[in-house]
Amino acid sequence: MSPGVPNFEKYPLPKSAETAKRILAKLERRLQRKHDVAAVMTEPIWTNAGCYIPPADFLPQVQALCRKYKALFIMDEVASGMGRCGRWYASELWNVTPDIITLGKGLTGGYASLGATLVTEAVFKGAKRIPHYSTFGWCLTDAAATLANLKFIEKEKLVENSASVGTYLLNELKPLAALRKVKMVRGQGMVLAIEFKLPRAPKVVFDCYRKGLLVELTDAHTLFISPPLALTRAQAKAGANIIKQVCGVY
Repeated sequence: MSPGVPNFEKYPLPKSAETAKRILAKLERRLQRKHDVAAVMTEPIWTNAGCYIPPADFLPQVQALCRKYKALFIMDEVASGMGRCGRWYASELWNVTPDIITLGKGLTGGYASLGATLVTEAVFKGAKRIPHYSTFGWCLTDAAATLANLKFIEKEKLVENSASVGTYLLNELKPLAALRKVKMVRGQGMVLAIEFKLPRAPKVVFDCYRKGLLVELTDAHTLFISPPLALTRAQAKAGANIIKQVCGVY
């Protein structure tokens, strides 16, 4: 998509430990060069790109570089936050503390047009002289709907359910990795993906739909699974059986 946001330098996804190592080295060289980097922004898990989960030490090292060179560490949790990955914030999985977190989607559950930006106290104090204004920021019904949604997630323990049932679903799907046509099965909480060696995902999506299961794709090679946080083990089992049945016939 273009044109992109100006003054942003894009880096590839760290799909392997070797790629992550190269990205970290490139990032440090850039941070050293001019000391003009205001912030480094990333998703903790690249959900809509195909549920790519970074190597265990990648995000802590990115945070360390930001601290070392005085750049803000921004985490985009619009898709991964609010329990989607088995924690309130997916960044908790790596014990990192972003300076800024952006939220949306699961924050309201789709019941309100509302997003949020969380900042540390240090960032807030530094931004006090910047005027803040929002055209729709005073909508009390949106705020009430969002608060009700958060209370429901907490009351029904949907974050915990995302972690436990998500792990169960991933384990149900892992046997697919033994198929020659499958490159990888990966997931965290209620976001999972099955990556094929050939462009089979569109047909898998269609065949699953014919059997009563809605799944998505991120590209022709990758099946994307993002069920509701309230998914039960029985529903996870039924859905996994359909996917395994469909994938097993090719």
